[in-house]
Amino acid sequence: ADAAQRNGFEVTPAFAAAVIIAQYVGNAQMVTINVLAVLFITSRLLYIICYLADWAPLRSLFWAIGMGVIAALFFVSA
Repeated sequence: ADAAQRNGFEVTPAFAAAVIIAQYVGNAQMVTINVLAVLFITSRLLYIICYLADWAPLRSLFWAIGMGVIAALFFVSA
């Protein structure tokens, strides 16, 4: 559980930066930004569940989804 929490601390700045930039630039609709943000939070919750249950393949999948969402937030800003 501690490792999952530390991983959350590592990824939070990237997520916060992506959301702030996406909102600041304003090219994307707020609905898109909100949906991506909720998807990221959902992926992180599922990541933590998989981490605690020791389901490594699913944990990696949800980690990749979260990273993809961060990339998508930067992409919609462009």
